[in-house]
Amino acid sequence: MQRLKDLVNRVVPEGPFKEVLRYVHHRATRNGGIDVAYDLGKSCYRVTFPDGPLQGQQVLFPRESIVPLLGMGVEIPPYFTKPFAEGALVIDAGAYPGEFAVLASRMVGSGVVVALEPDPVNRAYLQKVLDLNGVDVASLELALSDGVGKKQLVLNGVESQIVNPDYRRNGSELVDVRTITLDSLTAEARTASKPIVVKMDIEGHELEAFRGASETIAYGAQFIVAAYHRVAGEQTYCALSSLLREEGYKVELVNQPHVTLIARKS
Repeated sequence: MQRLKDLVNRVVPEGPFKEVLRYVHHRATRNGGIDVAYDLGKSCYRVTFPDGPLQGQQVLFPRESIVPLLGMGVEIPPYFTKPFAEGALVIDAGAYPGEFAVLASRMVGSGVVVALEPDPVNRAYLQKVLDLNGVDVASLELALSDGVGKKQLVLNGVESQIVNPDYRRNGSELVDVRTITLDSLTAEARTASKPIVVKMDIEGHELEAFRGASETIAYGAQFIVAAYHRVAGEQTYCALSSLLREEGYKVELVNQPHVTLIARKS
């Protein structure tokens, strides 16, 4: 299945046909876990989480595409297995399509949610989701990385990613995007002794992002990371688990095979 997915990414250009192929792939490989209905009054999709830690929660999505909703019922609930503290700063890196930011904003009360999405098309969709749900979330067209500057981003729809050593040109467009470090984003919250929660789903760039997070790690932020991506043949949760345990974190790996790493200070 992975070889077929790689072949499609190389030879099929972005567009409606590729979205249909993504839909078929997700339906063939993932369970539901959400209820999706079309809201005629608001002309949008209404996603309801019927059970688990998000039971009863609803998120609205623009009607332009159903593809961003695929796999959501499998991927999103594990992010919320641990409660977020009232007043926390929540960083959502790789925020597209926006469901995590919407849900987190409802859980932190007076806290602040900052959503990062470097892909300009995906960021525009993200903003529509935030507006549609009426939440107060700051969305920034930035990529989380190991320094403040610029890197190249592969534009690949739901799987846009920063160029890494494993990247092989497949015809997708490359664009320069601005980068920022986690430490720079959390400096003010650390000074004010606020709780910090960091969620990452950044398509294999997790290791670089953690290189820019030494002060945030030392501070004791809570981490929730989609860590199933492979870099140099190894899933990123392997290196991240070792790093965080050495820093005194308790690490849990949930939601196999879509591995989600949850780390909190012991």
